[in-house]
Amino acid sequence: MWDARLQTQAFWSLVVYLLNGALFVLVGLEPQTAVRGLSGTDLSGALVTWQRSR
Repeated sequence: MWDARLQTQAFWSLVVYLLNGALFVLVGLEPQTAVRGLSGTDLSGALVTWQRSR
């Protein structure tokens, strides 16, 4: 019984670790794609708007 619980806990710990890693990579890649899609005018407008909101 305890062996099954230990295996289940180890399995879910591994699943959570892998999902966290995948999300970390995906979130890290998304800003690159968004910034590459902006033109110079869009980027400067976004920076001005961001400065005003602070």
